[in-house]
Order: sequence, then C-alpha cells, then structure tokens
Amino acid sequence: MLDDGEDGLLTAALRALAADGPGEADRDLQEDLRHRPLHVVPALSACRRILYTTKVDWLVDVLGWPDGAPDDVALLWRWSPVGRAHAATLRAAVEALDAPLVFVGDLDPLDLATFSTVARALDGLPVRYAGVGDPWIALCDRHLASGTTLGALCIAMSEPERAALRQAAGIGLDWTALAGPRGMALLESGVKLELEAASNPAFFSPALAGELARLILG
Repeated sequence: MLDDGEDGLLTAALRALAADGPGEADRDLQEDLRHRPLHVVPALSACRRILYTTKVDWLVDVLGWPDGAPDDVALLWRWSPVGRAHAATLRAAVEALDAPLVFVGDLDPLDLATFSTVARALDGLPVRYAGVGDPWIALCDRHLASGTTLGALCIAMSEPERAALRQAAGIGLDWTALAGPRGMALLESGVKLELEAASNPAFFSPALAGELARLILG
C-alpha cells in the first residue's frame, strides 16, 4: 500500500468509509497512514477555530501561516486520510483545543475522502468543510486576473479518481453537499481544482488571500 500513491490511499479510504465500523476494511488504511505525522500548532489564546489542512505549503505560501495566524486560531495539518491509527489522537487534540474544526483541501476525490475520514473520526464534534467548492470558486471568479479562466487552472483526473466519484455515491457519501453543484459539476466533467491553483497569486488579485481567510474562519 505504501507504494500505491494517491490512488492507493483513495481506494483504501473509500473501502474504510464503506465499512460499518473498524475492522479488516481499515487495515490497509491504518498501516499506510501510521507513519505520516499529524502536526498541531495550538492557539495562543482561547481557541476560536481549528484549521485543518492537507497542504502546509499552501498554508504558508498563501495565508502566511502559521507565523501570521490569528492568536485564537489553532492549526492542524496532515497529508492523507485518517485511519484508526490517528483517529483517537486527532479527536483528543480537537477536544483539548475545544473549538469547531474547519477543513481545507483540494477539490478532488482524495481530499473529499480525507474530509470524510476526518468527520468520521470526529463524529459528534463540530466539523465544517471549507475547502475548494462553490463559495471558494465564487471568490476565484471575482478575483481572476485578466486573460485567465477557471478551466485553465483545473487538471484532468485519473481513471481511479473518476471511479472514486461513483464509488463515493454508491456508499452514501454526499460530496455534492461539500463541493456544491458547480464544484461537483467540475469533478463529474473529469477535472479537479487543487488549492495551489485556486489561490495562486499569479492568477488572482492580491485581495483573494484575505477573502479566503475570512471564508475559512467564518
């Protein structure tokens, strides 16, 4: 599993999400994920929001965090879905921080599956999807540089990613509720929109970063 890359992670995550509870379906996911660390940057004052992202480089390059993060915002980041090996640790961290968690990731099947595993691990706690989806895309439209189109920023999905959309629907995952109708239409057309492309200063006005921060922190 470790050598299967993103497609292997996606397959394992969907298999685990399809299971009624922990068991054999989680085994590959757990073994694949144990070595990938969960990073936690606590708030400096009473925590208002916990921002969880799959891409720390995006967090640094676009928002200027963690150094510039508000004092009342905690940051968590980790690349990969959450299996049994990390679920209890993640839940303990969120309970200790005692604030709602907002998830920021790509508009692609892997990060949508990752959100679903995070939400499963934090069942009963306040969790909100704030990754690339319709509200984010609306901001992109408003701040797109002249001569740039949203379609040009999307990239083609692999066949396993396309299949994952069908599998997710088959096991009852409502990714349209996360991505929005327009975001899901992009995915169903066979393309994805990643964080870097949906916030790159080369393609958008400088004001986009501040608006994204407000969208995420609500």
